[in-house]
Amino acid sequence: MATLDNHYSFIGLVLLMFLAQCGVKDISRSLDDTQTNRLLSAGDEKSWVLVRRIEDGSDVFGSCLEDNVLTFVDASAVDSLYLMGRVANCGGASSVDTLYKAEYTMDVDDSDVFQNTISLTEEQHASIGLFSVDDLTSTSLKLTYTLDGKQIVERYTY
Repeated sequence: MATLDNHYSFIGLVLLMFLAQCGVKDISRSLDDTQTNRLLSAGDEKSWVLVRRIEDGSDVFGSCLEDNVLTFVDASAVDSLYLMGRVANCGGASSVDTLYKAEYTMDVDDSDVFQNTISLTEEQHASIGLFSVDDLTSTSLKLTYTLDGKQIVERYTY
């Protein structure tokens, strides 16, 4: 009986070591720009719904932001993104409009590994310059950037 208990203990220890090796891995660190762009755009066009926005540490998500949608368009010539929603001072505004648009490129190292930043050019309606991608899966996106001197953290879902 003691041998059986030792056997189970050994198996448990091996299993625990295996699980510890798996850990949580930042998947974006191992993706190239094409794979990352596929996650962002689903090959052509993918729309992400804003579910949370924090400005300088304060949660500002509310009814004026709940319709905001960020769309990444992977095109053969130039990749573009669009932020559609209601204007920030929406008051009673019900119409959805383009709040921001830009061309984007994935920042990669010499091996084409995505470096968790997206450079923005040809911006309209705001000047952001760079998104930091803090989390990216097929259904979750977290971006950090600076806008008008404020640090913005946004979480999107698909």
